[in-house]
Amino acid sequence: MDTSNTDGANTGGANTGRALTGARAALELADRARDAVAALAGRGRSPDGAVRARVGGDGLLEAVRFGPDALRQDPETLAAQVCAAVRAAQQSLTRQAGDAHATLLAGPAGLVIDPARLAGQVATVQAELVARMAEIDRCLADARRRCGG
Repeated sequence: MDTSNTDGANTGGANTGRALTGARAALELADRARDAVAALAGRGRSPDGAVRARVGGDGLLEAVRFGPDALRQDPETLAAQVCAAVRAAQQSLTRQAGDAHATLLAGPAGLVIDPARLAGQVATVQAELVARMAEIDRCLADARRRCGG
């Protein structure tokens, strides 16, 4: 049985390979970006410098430090200073995460991850693989029929 294809339809395999390669590259970049952001820490200070805060890559508060002047403040002022320090730490993290995403997601040769395009590539690969599996099934059925099976 001659399964060669001379009508140019064999380019489906090359297209599938390119789509898979592009999808893998996009997913690897997304993983790197997620890991880079998780490793970040935002740091901030209150306007008077009496309170320092640190938030992790997930945005959750990790630490609050009080300077000697902090404990001399009334509770309302101290609470406002804590909130300001935490807010500054969160803003610092947001800036860093934006920089990390811009750097990593730009990727090699200007590759930018577009979720809709990635989903389209995955759908294309899936459709091509289903078509290939149907072709293989037809070839196997033909071979069984020829062998008397």
